[in-house]
Amino acid sequence: MKRVRCLWAIWAAVGLGAQVVCGEAATTRPGLPFTISKETTVITEPLRKDGTPDYVAALNKVFGSGVSPEENGFVAWLEIMGTEKMLDARTRAEVLALSGAKETSAKYQPVREFVLKTLRKDEATAEKLSSAIEEAGRRVWREEELAEVAAYIKAQEEALNQMNAAAKRAKWWAPYVSPDGSVMYMLIANAGGTREAAQVLAARALRRLEGGEAAGFTEDIRTIRVIGGWWQNTGSMIEQLMALRIYETADRAVSAAVLSGKLRAEHVKQLEAMYGAARPRAALLKAFDVCERYSLADSMVFLATGKKAWGNELLEQVKAAEVEWDLVLKYHDGIMDEYVKMAGEPDVRKLFAASAALQKRLNEAAGDSRDLRKNRSETRGDYTKRFAAYSALVLVPDVTRPLAIERRTMLKHDMVVTLLAANRYKLDQGEWPKRLEDLVPGYIAAVPTDVFSDGGKDAVKYVVTKEGPAIYSVGFRRLTDKNLEKKIDPQAVVGAKGE
Repeated sequence: MKRVRCLWAIWAAVGLGAQVVCGEAATTRPGLPFTISKETTVITEPLRKDGTPDYVAALNKVFGSGVSPEENGFVAWLEIMGTEKMLDARTRAEVLALSGAKETSAKYQPVREFVLKTLRKDEATAEKLSSAIEEAGRRVWREEELAEVAAYIKAQEEALNQMNAAAKRAKWWAPYVSPDGSVMYMLIANAGGTREAAQVLAARALRRLEGGEAAGFTEDIRTIRVIGGWWQNTGSMIEQLMALRIYETADRAVSAAVLSGKLRAEHVKQLEAMYGAARPRAALLKAFDVCERYSLADSMVFLATGKKAWGNELLEQVKAAEVEWDLVLKYHDGIMDEYVKMAGEPDVRKLFAASAALQKRLNEAAGDSRDLRKNRSETRGDYTKRFAAYSALVLVPDVTRPLAIERRTMLKHDMVVTLLAANRYKLDQGEWPKRLEDLVPGYIAAVPTDVFSDGGKDAVKYVVTKEGPAIYSVGFRRLTDKNLEKKIDPQAVVGAKGE
């Protein structure tokens, strides 16, 4: 989304009361207090019946183009999870029509429902079982150790097998639908149920490995990773973060398998091939650049045309006639461009610092944010400037931490590949490598670089403990959590001592 920017010229023109034309030719529609152009409204089509841009339809075009029902993993996933549980009743019919899916009852029964309705026990029992399943996804285990988990998995066996079959579909598109037509109220498919299913698959995988079913273990891990890849083909940051958590669910299970000593050489090679074929993508920035940009523009379109699309009382104080909407829209698009450019900074310290500087600048420009009504002493231009800064401040999410999480997930993928190489080394040599450099070049091409180290140039760290090897990064949380300044961040470890 590269376009010509002239942000400072815009503000200069606001102060002088001049008309600003920036970039490509614009279209003025009767009755709308703003110009429809790529530099104001970001998109020029499709349009709603009232002539305003239809951002929800545009998102579906970006993320759903060329995805047929037969190859769409979302359609297969609905058949397992159930349309009633996955989709909001207000938009279910439209989602089904757009995706080509049909109403189906659930094959998979979530943990809470299983405990409350099938076992007829209480919420505390449901929470206990959920915690036990999460634990079972972190170590190999036998049925007698976690009998309740084993019973639940047995009850879901058919659904879990159907998930493995659905994972053969490479594409994913879950249509976006909004009850009021806005991106702000756009409803997404139930992500919580999907994450739980990934945890259950991880638990089953490690039980299968303990029982000598290495092929079953590999199959379940592959399915978890496919689910993570599915959710990376989405537009919202919530969905993107869910994808990363699902990927890390697989990473924890593979780490546990390595530490268990139960993987044989052929199984290690299969896992190495799986990980080598599909690394988590840097997809979050696209989601931010498209979905959040559309959402911000749509918010202003709704406000400018007298509609309400959120619960922010301060924003609802604004009187549309007192705002230069083209200037607000161009300013917001410029702020989004700054965020996108900032997101390309490889040094995480500089990334966080740049974000803090931008937030400070917006705060200063927003001034007194306790009252967004126009002051008598304010010119229309000054008021527009204050409103634009405040609305950007409250409506644009800070992308730096999600980007850091994405980078951590991609790095942990590389560390898992290295851990598997160390496992293969041990099977060949009879002991764990003393240094990661011992794996080069026979087992890996190079030791992964820790993107969170000073300057992003140091190699990841390695230590062999009594529980087994641990490969770790310094992580990014120490930049915001003083308790981690001189400690290993468990979220940045694979192998022993990892979270």
